[in-house]
Amino acid sequence: MGDRWSRSLALARQSVAVLRGTPALMAFPVVSGAVTLALTVSFFVPIALFALHKQGEHVVLDAVAYVPMAIFYLLSYFVVIFFNVGLASCTYASMRGERPTFRDGVRFAAGRMGPILGWTLLSATIGLVLQMVSERVEIVGKIIVGLIGAAWNVVTYLVVPVVAVEGKGPVEALKESTALLNRTWGEQLIGNGGVSLVFGVAALVPIVPFVAACLTGYTPAIVAVLGLAVVYWLALAVVGASVAGVYRTALYVYATTGAPPAGFDAGAISSAFAARKQGRVERFFRNR
Repeated sequence: MGDRWSRSLALARQSVAVLRGTPALMAFPVVSGAVTLALTVSFFVPIALFALHKQGEHVVLDAVAYVPMAIFYLLSYFVVIFFNVGLASCTYASMRGERPTFRDGVRFAAGRMGPILGWTLLSATIGLVLQMVSERVEIVGKIIVGLIGAAWNVVTYLVVPVVAVEGKGPVEALKESTALLNRTWGEQLIGNGGVSLVFGVAALVPIVPFVAACLTGYTPAIVAVLGLAVVYWLALAVVGASVAGVYRTALYVYATTGAPPAGFDAGAISSAFAARKQGRVERFFRNR
């Protein structure tokens, strides 16, 4: 665990260094979040006002509301993927010594509109199917669906930089992502934390002062600490999303070239994924 933490911390620092050299990268998660928030308000306020009705003790949703909800679902996926592609394209350019701007990223993502729309439709459909199945099965089924979802997240991990750099369509990008991961980290790879581990721990920092403020029972102190915590979490979310995009693009460069980008440690980046340990039953059938 200690080695995993030290490698994750090193990767986070190296990704932050890239981000510091190109601060425009942080604009992508900010704009993505703002657009998603605007979409949420524009869709769900009318739904709440006109499509929700009380029947006895229950609140029900009119069937007609499922159409705008489906549109919102696709649009929100599209917004995230569009700006992630813009972030990946700018990160890739930055790693090649260029100084891209936010406008450059948006322009480049707009040039990949076909692949982005295709990947939006495919990934949103898979996500919706997994969610629907999970809601209709018992606990064992939920675990199986969760494992399938985790595997999907791993094999699609490099899709965004593949779309950004190579401009491949959704099916080709999925195949390329899977092939790069298998070739670089092995066929039985699993996620290994990476920078998400560091930011997950960092998100816990405000809990201690908030608990201390609550123990005092002084309401202004509790409100002040809570307000600072919210600001901290928002800032951390922006930096974390930016660093995650940088990290993902660095893995793509390593997977395609066999060498890490400048500023990244080969040992740390090669540990981004790990081989899954085989169980006794799996080893038995594999040796037949």
